[in-house]
Amino acid sequence: MIDIGNHTVMQKTLASSLKKSIKLLNSARIPEAIDYLKQVIKRHPRSTDPLKLLAEIYMKDTGEMEKAQEYLEKSLSIETNDVISYFHLGLCLEKAKKLNQAFEAYKKAHFLSPEDGPILHCIARILNQTKHHAASIFYAKKALEHLPNELMLYTD
Repeated sequence: MIDIGNHTVMQKTLASSLKKSIKLLNSARIPEAIDYLKQVIKRHPRSTDPLKLLAEIYMKDTGEMEKAQEYLEKSLSIETNDVISYFHLGLCLEKAKKLNQAFEAYKKAHFLSPEDGPILHCIARILNQTKHHAASIFYAKKALEHLPNELMLYTD
């Protein structure tokens, strides 16, 4: 049986914790935000939001792609159909030059959100980098249908 009252309290606690971690980030207190989020994850092990936020910090603020990948994979083990996590995992793997793995993550994101322009663009970029030019052009054209104001350049 689920105690709805307790569930609501836990959600409020989690929301409050996430707000505090974002305040730390906005104050450029990144190491404190990381430590705080790790504590939040211990208190809320089935919540994907702190995992995704921590992964984003590792990707964007510290450049630690392996740690970002670890937290995104933990998030996906809880919420297997999360298009954002697959997309971010693809970005993370692409930055780490793991192009085949990045392509697989982008394909999963594309399956979940087939009309998403940024996902289509990333697939096109990976295909271009791996010398699959015809397929790259196909996906780039599809991406442009959804991102008409974007300029995409692909070079060898």
